[in-house]
Amino acid sequence: MSWAEIYSAFVAGERSLSLLTLMADLRILVAVAFVHAVWQRSLTVATLSGFLAAAESGITASLPPAFTPVVRELCPSCTTSSFGTEVPVWILVVVAAMLCNAVALLDQNSDTSLGGDGHHGVDESTDALLPTTERQLGYLLATLSGYTLVITFLSIGIVSSPFVEALPNINWRTAGGLGLCALVFYEFVTTKAGFSLAALAAVVWHTSFAALQYDTALSEFLVPTATLLTISAVGFMYSKSIEFTRQRRRSTHGSQPRDGA
Repeated sequence: MSWAEIYSAFVAGERSLSLLTLMADLRILVAVAFVHAVWQRSLTVATLSGFLAAAESGITASLPPAFTPVVRELCPSCTTSSFGTEVPVWILVVVAAMLCNAVALLDQNSDTSLGGDGHHGVDESTDALLPTTERQLGYLLATLSGYTLVITFLSIGIVSSPFVEALPNINWRTAGGLGLCALVFYEFVTTKAGFSLAALAAVVWHTSFAALQYDTALSEFLVPTATLLTISAVGFMYSKSIEFTRQRRRSTHGSQPRDGA
């Protein structure tokens, strides 16, 4: 049975699932988080993803035939076909991570020479000068909930790893999956990606309700996860909506002509 068929049976109450089964396609979520990290120039996640991809070389990607001459020079061992050239994914991820760090370094040097502060990707310059208490409270609540989730997943993954083995009921694959989940959550929380967190929360809530049909601890684990994801998503989206309203009022008042003009 495919993962989709297993999950459909799980939702219908015909088959229980383990935590490892739920994280079977975690690489898709990790790929989304990596693209998001490169887009937002989140260097920590981009660099960690590069190291993780370098350790996993079993997945390949097919590049279009137009890239075949260049790929043959850079990677003579890569196989080619009529569909294109198959390149190990870890090479692409490592190259993307290196380019992301290089661009950020060049931008930082450029801003330093121009008197800039060198911060890009996430606008944090207004966080220390916010006049709106509600926005500060929303960000604080969202950040605390998100990082609590990150620390929890990472801690469980570490104590259940083969190096510690404090939780023998969680195997090393599940422990690694929990660590990857922590990395994904960290990317979305540190970049204040409220909509991405909301999408994750919706998926986890759906799985949580389905898990209530079974007498397992899976729902006891998923419900708090979905709750923290929801709090973090709502906090970030609420704070951004307040900031958007404040900026719109400023622009509206600034565009009004002055008396006597």
